Amino acid sequence: SNLNNRRVALKHYGSLPSKLDIEISRVNVSTFFQNNTLVFFNINFDDISLISLVKYDTVKEYLQSALENLNSGENESSIINSHIAFKELLFCYEEDKRYLWKSPFKICEDFSFSTSLHLKQIGLGRDFDNFVDKVQKSIVNLDDISKVLGFGLNFKKYAKFKIMTPYMNVWHEKDGRKYDIKKNDRINYNKKNAEFCFDFVIESSLKLQEFDFDINELYI
Repeated sequence: SNLNNRRVALKHYGSLPSKLDIEISRVNVSTFFQNNTLVFFNINFDDISLISLVKYDTVKEYLQSALENLNSGENESSIINSHIAFKELLFCYEEDKRYLWKSPFKICEDFSFSTSLHLKQIGLGRDFDNFVDKVQKSIVNLDDISKVLGFGLNFKKYAKFKIMTPYMNVWHEKDGRKYDIKKNDRINYNKKNAEFCFDFVIESSLKLQEFDFDINELYI
């Protein structure tokens, strides 16, 4: 084929293809997949997405919403759904490994309600309140960062992703989780940022799935 001839010319003879050759090859390959994917896999080529490789159904649902938002130009909604998908990803992955309600990834105790607001009865003054709040925030941040690093995710990308986090409260309910979202006016809700957030969650999902295990296989 013409594509193979160009590959041989580049690999074995160092002959760079022209821009026209590259475009012709791109069109031919795209046409080949568009014509044959439906026949062999019963799915349209344009509908193929890495979302299908994600293991957890709730993560898939939020990612699908994020992708639909992205394609329709709803960048703010796309970023929000990507962030919820990431939260769901970490929750789902860790929940799969719990035994007797304990997680092997637990770094510290739950400090969610250990703020000065919940410890007013101590009554040691504003300076001590500020100290308690700083310690609480530091421990929560260290717990999050330790998990990201421990799971082998790209920390520098995570830092960029985290900057674009909307204000979010998570409510754990019997049949799942409910997310209360408030707009963060500091975030630049453009297409480039929405694409980055979506891609980061996909990348993180596939990274986590490189090594997985069933906790029930490890206990008698």
